[in-house]
Amino acid sequence: MKRIITCFLIFLSIGLVSCEKIDNGPFDFSSEFVTACDKIELDTSLIYNWKQIEDWANGERFSFKYENHSFITYINNDKSVNSINLDTVKIYEQGYEPYKVNDYLVDVDFMETLIPYAEDKVKPILNYPSTADFALLDWSYGREGNLYQLQSSVTAENGFGVEDTISFAVILEVDSDGNKKCVYLEMNGSVIEDNRPATTERVKISNETKIVETEKGAIRLIDGELGEYGKNDEIYPDFVDYYIPAGKYNTICNSKTGTIMIIDNETNDEVGRVTLSTGETGSFEIKPNEHIELEMYSDVTLTAIS
Repeated sequence: MKRIITCFLIFLSIGLVSCEKIDNGPFDFSSEFVTACDKIELDTSLIYNWKQIEDWANGERFSFKYENHSFITYINNDKSVNSINLDTVKIYEQGYEPYKVNDYLVDVDFMETLIPYAEDKVKPILNYPSTADFALLDWSYGREGNLYQLQSSVTAENGFGVEDTISFAVILEVDSDGNKKCVYLEMNGSVIEDNRPATTERVKISNETKIVETEKGAIRLIDGELGEYGKNDEIYPDFVDYYIPAGKYNTICNSKTGTIMIIDNETNDEVGRVTLSTGETGSFEIKPNEHIELEMYSDVTLTAIS
């Protein structure tokens, strides 16, 4: 399965000068964040400009800089780390194998050496290559391992002899000896060539959720985690259905917000729901022909009512 081109495009541009004030800390990182950084081989001692930004649906968010790249980390309501993102790429994602941050960092000086190769791949596709005038500073770069993406635009005469501006993206595969091969070329949104190596789906790993103590007999349900009562949905296997014993339950919300949906087994229709915020309690009844589904990021603890 080939990954969509934009999924690893990290926008760094030639000539971009940052006037941002540098704050080197010290910062009070949680042990969970440090552990997540260790897994992606990100040295927390090199983090700067750490600051809290607007919360996300299930907890806090923090932005920071590392090796001149901008990151955002998403923290769950239970203080575990949901993800560490470099632009659109989740270098660390809870429940999945971690990537290595150095496989995604872009060296602008090295990328500049690839510009002539990219231009040479674009020119032959133009109607009048000799009229090509490539942008001087407007280049964006991306990287995933040994795949390097360059994106820019060129002005050249079209088939009618009229000057036209054409956007393009080139992906070069660079081996350990420095040999370069074009594996992808896109111009004005049209794919001209696509020989990128196939990639496999990201591997899921065992549950990394930070489990809190629950009283004896309580049932904890966490969105996406099978646990004792979960089964993958037959139609949508990425989703989990929970088949708990029929009866009446009290519930408390462990996540920032949590929604329990009661679903009829035969019709698959929703017949009831409970929506709570952190620490809020509620109650519901589930019948023998019903199961539970959770909205994204929900984490709830259930206790049967005698």
